[in-house]
Amino acid sequence: MSITLQLTSEIESLLLAEAGRTSSDASALAQELLLKSLQKPDVACLTAEEDDLVRAINIGLPVAAMNRYEALIKKRQSEQLSEAEREELSRITDAMESLMVGRLQVIAKLAKSRGIGVEEMVAALEIYLPDVL
Repeated sequence: MSITLQLTSEIESLLLAEAGRTSSDASALAQELLLKSLQKPDVACLTAEEDDLVRAINIGLPVAAMNRYEALIKKRQSEQLSEAEREELSRITDAMESLMVGRLQVIAKLAKSRGIGVEEMVAALEIYLPDVL
């Protein structure tokens, strides 16, 4: 099957520039880009259940707790952390880790509902995950 597309001059310029940069045929590159775009999960069209899952993914610690965590980290770095503060930092860290585990579980559930891998779901939702979990 063959389809003819009318491209704006801006899109044509971008396509030709990218084809030149990658030493690719412009037509083949356009097909590749279109295929990638069409295979990407459509996160804009969420079911009500998926929308709830995305909301759950975005739950984090309250701002006050995050501010306290950052303050305690600075005190620890300057070696001025009391034992009570060390325990408080440990509790906040445990809470953050629990949230991250729950977040990953929800991401996995959402990915499964879409029939894709977790990494692909993370990329599609543009979710930041720290390097160290």
